[in-house]
Amino acid sequence: MHLAWELGTFLSAEARPLGDYARGRVLLERSLTLARTSRNRRAEADVLINLASNIYNNPRGDLIDNKLEAQVLLKQAQSYYTQRRAPETWAKCAPSEALCLLFLDNAQNTADAVDLLEKARKLRVPGSTDWAYTAMTLGLAYRKLPIATVGEHKHLLRRAARLLDGAATVFEFNHMTDHVLKSRIKAVETRLQIPTRA
Repeated sequence: MHLAWELGTFLSAEARPLGDYARGRVLLERSLTLARTSRNRRAEADVLINLASNIYNNPRGDLIDNKLEAQVLLKQAQSYYTQRRAPETWAKCAPSEALCLLFLDNAQNTADAVDLLEKARKLRVPGSTDWAYTAMTLGLAYRKLPIATVGEHKHLLRRAARLLDGAATVFEFNHMTDHVLKSRIKAVETRLQIPTRA
C-alpha cells in the first residue's frame, strides 16, 4: 500500500491528545516490523515516513532527539524512494528531512537543508501547491543561512523574498487565504526558531 503523505501533513499544527502519539508510534512500529519481516521495502519506506511524522510532531520528550530520530527515519525511507527511482515521493520526503535539519540549527545542517530543498523544488511542478510548500520552506531556510558579508545577506534575503512571494502567489491562486498562508509561514518560522519580521 502506498501512503499519501505531504509536507502539509508533516507540518500539521493540529493538536492531538498526547496519548495518540504514543499509540500511533506503537502501531507504526508494529507495522514496520511486519513490513521488514515480509521484506516489502515499499511498505517499509511508507511506514518509516509516517513514523517520522509521528515522532517529529510529538511534543513529548526531547525535541532535538525527536527531530534527529525523524531525520534518520526519513533518510532510511529515501534508501527506497531514491531521487532516481521515485522522484515524486523523494521530493515529498526531502522537504520534511530538510525541516528536521533546519530545526537542529547549525550551519552545515542549514546548508544541507537548502541543498535538499533546491533539489526537491526542481522536481515539483512549478505553480503547484507542492511546489509552493517547498518554495516557502526554502525561502525560510535561506533566511537561516549563516552570512559572511552584507552583500551576501542582501542576496539571500532577496532570494528568500522571491521564493516566499512565489509561494504566496500559488496559495492565493488556489484560494488559500492570506490568513492561512501567514499562519503556515508563522508555524514554520516558530518551529525553526526564525525571528519574525515586523
